[in-house]
This record gives sequence, C-alpha cells and structure tokens, in this order.
Amino acid sequence: MDESEDPAGIAATETERLNRKTHSFSFGILFFLFGIAAGFFLAFSGFDLFEVYFTHVLAGFVVLVTLIVLTGLGLYVFRGKLMASLFGIAESRLDMFAEPLSRVTQKAIDRDPEGATHAARELVQLTLARYSWITARRWIIASLTGLIASLAALAGTALLFRQNELIASQNVRIEEQTALLTQQVELAEAARNAAIAVEITRIAALLGTVMDKVATQSDGADAPTGDVAADKIPVIDPAKDLDQSLIMRIVASSQASKPYRYLDAGDDFGSVQSAIKDAMRRRREELPTSFARMARLGNWQEAPEARVLVARSYSPERGQLLDTLVRSGIRSFEFLNFYGLDLSHAALRDFFFGPFSFQNGKMAYADLARGHFTEVDFQGANLENAILREARIESARFSSLEPEFAVPPVVTTSQPLTSRLTGLDLTDAFLQFVWFENARLTAANFDRATLMGTDFSGADLSGSTFRGTVLGHAEFNGAILASVDFDGAYVFAVDFLDRVDEKAYPGSFKRSRFVQEASSIEAVMETYSTFSQLEAGDFKELLGSDSVWRIKRVEPFEQ
Repeated sequence: MDESEDPAGIAATETERLNRKTHSFSFGILFFLFGIAAGFFLAFSGFDLFEVYFTHVLAGFVVLVTLIVLTGLGLYVFRGKLMASLFGIAESRLDMFAEPLSRVTQKAIDRDPEGATHAARELVQLTLARYSWITARRWIIASLTGLIASLAALAGTALLFRQNELIASQNVRIEEQTALLTQQVELAEAARNAAIAVEITRIAALLGTVMDKVATQSDGADAPTGDVAADKIPVIDPAKDLDQSLIMRIVASSQASKPYRYLDAGDDFGSVQSAIKDAMRRRREELPTSFARMARLGNWQEAPEARVLVARSYSPERGQLLDTLVRSGIRSFEFLNFYGLDLSHAALRDFFFGPFSFQNGKMAYADLARGHFTEVDFQGANLENAILREARIESARFSSLEPEFAVPPVVTTSQPLTSRLTGLDLTDAFLQFVWFENARLTAANFDRATLMGTDFSGADLSGSTFRGTVLGHAEFNGAILASVDFDGAYVFAVDFLDRVDEKAYPGSFKRSRFVQEASSIEAVMETYSTFSQLEAGDFKELLGSDSVWRIKRVEPFEQ
C-alpha cells in the first residue's frame, strides 16, 4: 500500500492537525486572558508601580524563558532515553505505525489473540510516545512564544503609560513655559520702565535745585551752607515754586509709568517682623512653641519657594516718584493732582507720610503697606483697593470732601466730593483719630486692625469685614452696614451691638446675626496691631474701662 494512502498515516496526520488547532486556540485564549489581567493590573496599580517592579518582572521573564529553553534542550537531547524508559521504545515516527497496525489486522484475521494484543500494545506505545513528544515540543514552542509575546505586550503597555506620563509632564512644562513667558513679558515692561526711572532721577535733581532756592529765600540773603537741619527742610509749594515745565514733566512721568507684575520677594519682605522672623529661624528647632506664638502674633508669612510674579500689577516707578516728591518737601499735592498726577498702583512700603495733603488724588491699587501716616488728608481721593496693611495711621482724614474744606485748585460743586475707598485693605493696621465720614468703603477690609477713635458716620460699609478687629472706639452713626462682618471683633461696651443697631442706617444692620461674649484684655493683646502699639494698661486710660466682649456671628449672611 502506498504511504500516501495508508489509513493509519492519514488518521495520525488528521489527529495531529486537530490537536494543533486545539492547542493554538487554547493558548490564544490563555494569552488573551493574560493580557487582560496585565492590563487591569497596570490600570489599577499605575505605571509607577510597574516601573518600580519592572526589574523584577523582567528578571522573572528571563528566568522563565531560560528554564523553558533548558527544558526543551534537555528533552531534545535525552528524548530517546526518556521515551525508552516511559514507553519502551526509543523513537516514534509516522512510518513506524504501519507495521504494528498491519500486524494487528493480520493477527485478528488469523484469530491469534495473543499476537493481536502484542501488536496492539506496540501500536499504543508508538502512539503515546509520538503524542508525548509532539505535545512537549509544542508546549515549549508555545510557552516561549507566549512569554515573548507577553513581554512585548507589557513593554507596549509600559511604553503607553510612559507616553501618557511624558504627555502629562509636557503639559506641566507647557504651563511652566507659559508662566515664564508671562514673566518675560512683565519683566520686559519692567525694563521699559527703567528708562522712566532715569527720568525720575532727573526730576529729583531739578527738585533739589528748587529746594536750594527755597532754602536760600527762607534764610534771607545768606547763602545756603548745604547743612540744613532736619526741622528746617524747606517746604515746596508746587503752585509757587515749580515752573510749568517741571510740573508737566512730573505729571507726564507719572502717567508714563505703567503698572506691571514683578518677581515677588515675599509679602512681609523688609518689615520689622520679617527681620525678627529671619533672626529667629536658627532657634526654631529649639524653641518651637515660642516660634509658633511669635509667628501667630507677628502675622509672619513665608516667602514663596519659587520666584513668582506678584498677584497684581504695581508701579515701583510711581512709588519712586512719590518718594522723590515727598522727600523734596512737597506736602500739598492738590496742584499736581489738578494737572493729572497719577499715582495709582504705586508701590511704596514702609514710608512716612506727614503732614501730607492729597485731596482728590489718584492712588487706587497702591501698595503702601506698613506706612506711617500722620496728619494726612485724603479727602475726596481715590484709594480703591489700595493696600495699607500693618500701617500706623494717626490724625488722618479719608472723609468725603466738603466744599468749604477743599484746597485750591480742587474744584467742587455744592455737593461733597465722595472719597472712593472701595476694597481698601487695612488688615492689621493701627488707626487713631481717623475719619471716614460719608466715604464709600464697600467691601473694605479692617480685619485684625485696632481702631482707637474712628468715625464711620454716613459711610457706606456694605460688605466690609471687621473680623478679629479691636474696636476701641468707633462711631457708626448713619453708616450703611449691610452684610458687614463683626465676627471675632473685640468691643468695650456691653451694649455695643445694640448701639450699632440703633445708630446705623435704618434696616442695614441685622442685630440678630451677632452676639457678645465676655473676653479679656489678654485675649485682645494677642492681636498684632494692638500689642505692637499699646500696652494692656492703656485701655483703662484711653477708654475708661478694660472690660472686654467678643462678638460672635451666629447666623449666615445669605439664607
């Protein structure tokens, strides 16, 4: 019989083909499930976990591949001995099936049971031996293929996660780049304003000449010695002592100095508290409790870790111009304001103002933090959203400007000129004998300030806050107090809330929103603006009583 027509060979070939399909399908399902499991693992654990254990995973794959390869080599080299010991035959080929199969048939025809059994046993041994070898070989090849495919799949998944991570990192870098571009634009504006700083220096030189002239005139015919006593610094009257060209030069410089954002050195940079904080840093570990208490009382703030731009635009050049004008002896700015002097967004911290008259002037959004204001007049001025944090203000007027008190050439009608103080920030400030009569103080901030003689009569305080404020003496006659927050404020009259309810603009103050609770002078002295300016015994002398109550808000502003 031709081998191609051998039934046994055809049957064995068909069986082998079916087994191959079955194994391929089974291993495909196995790899698919393995891929799903690996995907879930990475999805829930994240790339970071996979990245941490990547070396272990790779080492496990290498060990498995090595073991399978060595197992395959061992089976191939010792297959004869293994098959002989297991099945009694050293080799099993397809052409070897024909003889025992024919003998089984022949013995069955000859009615030789023993011979047929012996031939059938030999056929079974050949079948089992061949099946075992083919199965082992396929398992080795499939295992190697599966491991390599799994490693490739995991590598692809890892690369995908890595790609996503790089994209996220790239987005962060883009945001950083955008911030840097913003900084570049703002700093470019700062470079442009550097030319204006040179112009301000020239103005200072011209003002110095005017000072010499005024000093000479005040001393009669005597020539100036150049050693002018501090109490004899000449006072310049812009209307009389400045020529028109210098006035216009000053005004033009103020208008050309546009505000911009610059790198932030920290909110409290340059202050006394900043110096104390920096000095105490070396004892921070040894005195943690004391350091924490000083930080709380001094309202210490940490400088930003990275050099970032300030929160809003300022003009240091306008602050420099204001500094130059005040130091040159100009005390009345009404004449310059009439010609358009613009000091909005000026940045000038830790400066002394006084005596100082700035009626109907422009100083909105200015940063005058920690300034000392004595005998200053801001009646009718625009200080919207200006910052006077930690300032000391004494004998100052922020009231609306009545016509009879206007300093020429300020022009007023029969109606008062309203002081625009919306958003004025007086956090941690100390105010003594300060008037805000009829001013527009919408959403002003008096948090943690100390008010010792302050008049808000007729002022619009809608939305303003007095949280933690020490209200030593404050008048609210006719003041609009809609949504004003007194939560945490210290008062020195048991009927303070009742008085406010009685004197405030009718219907603007909701008395039921607050209650008073007994407190102490020691609690008051925990306020930075108080203990930095007063002693505990001063309240008895100034107010006639040292009994203290603290206001607590018990109802929300909006139901």
